Amino acid sequence: MRCLLFLDSNDRASLFDIPFRLLLYLKSGSSPHGRGFTAHFGGRKRWPGAAHRRSRGPGGPRRRVPIGFRVERPAGVMLEELSGKISLQLDDLVEEMQGVFEKNVPTYAGLPDSVKSDIRRLIAELIRQTTRYMAGTGLSHEELYAFARRVGRNRTLQNIPLGDLVQLLYLAESVIWEGMLPGMGEDRLTPRELVGFLRMQGEMNANLVSALSASYLEIKDEMIGRQLRELHGLLEVGRTITSTTDPEKVFLQILEVAAGIIRSPMGAVYLLEEGGGEISLVSQVGLAPPWVKGRRVELRRSLLHQAIQAGAPVGGVDEELRGLALPVPLRGGRVRSAVSCPIMKDDQPIGGLELYDVRPRTYDRLDMALLAAFAPQAGVAIENARLFDLERRRGRQMAMMKELAEESAAAVNFNQAMGVVVRKMAEVAGVDKCLLYLYYPSEDYLEFAWGYGLPAPVNQRLRGTRRRPHDVDEMTFKAVSEREAVLVEDVRTDPRVDYEHLKPFKLAFCLALPLVSEGRTVGVMYLGDSRRKKVFSDEDLEMIKSMASQATVAVLQAQLRERIRVRERRLQELEASERIFRERERSEAIVAANPDAIMVVDRQRTITLFNPAAAALFGWREEEALGRHVHEILYGEENPPEESCGREGCPVEASFRGEIPVLTEMEYQRRNGEKVWISGSFSVIRNRKRQIENVICVFRDITEQKRLQHMALVEKELN
Repeated sequence: MRCLLFLDSNDRASLFDIPFRLLLYLKSGSSPHGRGFTAHFGGRKRWPGAAHRRSRGPGGPRRRVPIGFRVERPAGVMLEELSGKISLQLDDLVEEMQGVFEKNVPTYAGLPDSVKSDIRRLIAELIRQTTRYMAGTGLSHEELYAFARRVGRNRTLQNIPLGDLVQLLYLAESVIWEGMLPGMGEDRLTPRELVGFLRMQGEMNANLVSALSASYLEIKDEMIGRQLRELHGLLEVGRTITSTTDPEKVFLQILEVAAGIIRSPMGAVYLLEEGGGEISLVSQVGLAPPWVKGRRVELRRSLLHQAIQAGAPVGGVDEELRGLALPVPLRGGRVRSAVSCPIMKDDQPIGGLELYDVRPRTYDRLDMALLAAFAPQAGVAIENARLFDLERRRGRQMAMMKELAEESAAAVNFNQAMGVVVRKMAEVAGVDKCLLYLYYPSEDYLEFAWGYGLPAPVNQRLRGTRRRPHDVDEMTFKAVSEREAVLVEDVRTDPRVDYEHLKPFKLAFCLALPLVSEGRTVGVMYLGDSRRKKVFSDEDLEMIKSMASQATVAVLQAQLRERIRVRERRLQELEASERIFRERERSEAIVAANPDAIMVVDRQRTITLFNPAAAALFGWREEEALGRHVHEILYGEENPPEESCGREGCPVEASFRGEIPVLTEMEYQRRNGEKVWISGSFSVIRNRKRQIENVICVFRDITEQKRLQHMALVEKELN
């Protein structure tokens, strides 16, 4: 409790702020120890506390400085003792002040514990400096004023109004006077010393209040100016952000603007996952791995959870952040303070913005207000960018689906179509390898169709290899049976993968993607990369699955086209066979009806055709002659060597050498011993490589011709 004392001395009036306890001493005229004293307030002489003198600083000009109140020795001793005692017992006094502050200042009572601790520390330091100043052992008048100005500019103190801060100072002073002064021996002071002491204290308190008030006004002006600048910047940035269509750039701009508003060295933007149980990091500044894009955090373990529940920005320092999932600073240290602001769309949270600092700091009302003002613009920008990105991805998806359909349809065969499918899927996923296995449910096996990123010999070696899904690994079996995509981040250590199966492909990670049509699995596709482990976002997986659906259609169409080609080829073969059969039948009919003896010899010198005329000429039945060496028929040799002829002048051998022999006449002895004269002509049948495959031998019976020639010769001789 305090009161004001008006002293009238020689028509002069002064107003003092005096501890109530000391006023009682003056009013009663006695000290606590029972010895009375009389207060003398006379004299025109200026009190020392108000006097000034000129002094010369070290090596500088003379300057005008206030002279601290010089008391007589008893007062000086008392003030020195008081200063020392306060320094020794300041911690206990601060604890006592805590209860007084909580009880008398509601604004203070509602502050966070960290803010209260900072305020108590600043007030304690201010009391220490003022006590030393009054004892004449501390700062000068100007230095104390400057110190009070610095204290007043502290951001922590801006959490309470100036009037409440002044009240805190007076409450702290009351605690000190009531707790410390009774034991200091006030009776040792004369009334003149006491009045001078009180005057100096009043002037000092007035100066402190003036310094704090000036600081508050400066800070207020700065905050207003900063708020105007920030709001202007927000409008400009808002226009820029809302016109940006790339989500990555939007997230980064939002983060940079918010970090600039709060003057924070690091932060992150999160989006709520479907279901609302997790948040996913989409952009960050100043954070170390694993706090990178794609990192997921349980919502209830984040500061953003509190901000969403409050519907406004929420800050925390040290103990207030305990138990929350906090990131790792890129430059070391740990997060000691954070502020989180929800990002809303149509009054529903879609994500949030969090800013961090390695220093314990308190976020003031202006910080929170600016973040709250910025959040709606961020929500609009994010939604616009997401819609544009969705439209762009759909356009890209449609374009790639069209390319896949056109290129696979234009493929000349099934293998080329499969090559197009795996190449396009690898491009969409951004990987360097894609393997395609076709599934045949009736026999329950997977067959390797084609691989992108594999050497040609490996592709050829693996083509057609078959394995049952449950014999491969758990990843493959799940993809086939449950028709779900399975992502394996490390194929070496994941127990779901048979590393020996994937080892030839040199994959660091793998995405097993089932190809499904009308509820049935038609194949499995493995997407992977040998250079790095890739993180797929939800948008990436959605695009890959959509392309997998188109790939399934392309595979089914390629299989259908392949079946049609096979059937057409079979029809063509059947038609060709029919034509060949008909031609053969006609040829055989012609050969059979031909009066000349015809036989066909292959490269092994084996007879493959023997017509009825040949059977009549040579005396061998057709079934006996077919498959025999030609020399057995022509020359009667037994067991002649295959593919060779040792008989000189053999016309069949000459034909196989490419010559055009002519057998003018030869006497032939049939199996029954009958002899006939024959002549022959020879032609060859060549393959596509122009190699001789067969020799066609045509023989005629010239026995009658020889007889007529002989009779003509005899008749000529007789004539």
